[in-house]
Amino acid sequence: MENKNRPHSTSTRDNNLDIYRGCSMIYITCILHNFYGVQHFDSVFTSLLLITMPIVFYIAGASYSLATPKSYPVYLWRRTKRIVFPYYILVALTTIVYLIYRCVIQDDSVGHFFKTSWDNGYFNIFAGKLYEFSHVWFIPTYLIIALILPLLGYIKPHLNAPAIYLICIISSILLIFFPNDVVCYGTFALAGLYYNKPQPANRHIIAAIFACAMIWCVCNGYDFNMQHNKFPPNIMFFAYSGLILSLFLPHIARLCRWIYRNKFLKHYIDMYAQLGLTVYLYHSANVLIICRSLEYLCKGYDLPTIVHLSILITTSIVLFFANIYLSKYMKQVEKAIINFFSNIINRISNTIHPHT
Repeated sequence: MENKNRPHSTSTRDNNLDIYRGCSMIYITCILHNFYGVQHFDSVFTSLLLITMPIVFYIAGASYSLATPKSYPVYLWRRTKRIVFPYYILVALTTIVYLIYRCVIQDDSVGHFFKTSWDNGYFNIFAGKLYEFSHVWFIPTYLIIALILPLLGYIKPHLNAPAIYLICIISSILLIFFPNDVVCYGTFALAGLYYNKPQPANRHIIAAIFACAMIWCVCNGYDFNMQHNKFPPNIMFFAYSGLILSLFLPHIARLCRWIYRNKFLKHYIDMYAQLGLTVYLYHSANVLIICRSLEYLCKGYDLPTIVHLSILITTSIVLFFANIYLSKYMKQVEKAIINFFSNIINRISNTIHPHT
């Protein structure tokens, strides 16, 4: 993404990156998850909108490239606080809700509840699914990429243009035989490390490589529905995402900055950027509530297209505001819980190693 015409502040923080982060979070939680989580529109057309995760990992790489260098243990601790702690707070709160529902309303036993919960991997951050919140598949992948970003940052200065082209080709070949998140999204995170820095590779050559990969996929019968190629991402999803971003990422960046000029939207884009992961973790509750409500209200009715379109727009607007207010409250809860345990850890540490 380009880094021109900064809209506010002259601080060392890259404000444009916050704009991209906020816009991408709005797009994911209010539009994309409205299509798939509320309306259940799974088609080739809607699947072509699934370029968000590559952008998210590009932004992760860009953020790391601009961060002040830290020792690896300090870096790991900060990643843990920002990713692992919020995830397990979500696990704890969701477990309490389901415990009450199943043991009080459905008359299940507490022992059976926790046994089935453990067997289903709810407490394993790498399980990728928490109850009905299937969107948390993203968390373990994001954590793994965060852990290897320092390694990618180390090798980046040693890469020239041919090496970058070779990485794109090798990643594509690997994803033919071993579709996986780390290779796919790790490549986009590596691309993000070149944010606001000289790029040795020509993006049009990179686009040509991805275009050739897509042609190969078409010749070999790959489905054009990206949702079917995304879990885990294979060469088709990787090539499509790479082609779109290598050609249109600068234009997407300019669009985000143009939207940010609107004073009303500016305020909310800033809020989505600040709340970040908290919005992502908890917005699914809003999606679930709206989805169940629409299923109840529209059951048995054959609604015309204009009504479906009106519902689609309305639910996106509702999600836009509901996500903010829910996330602001949950952010306070997260801070309170993290501060509580941090104080306990500090007291234990001071007891074991008292300050002289």
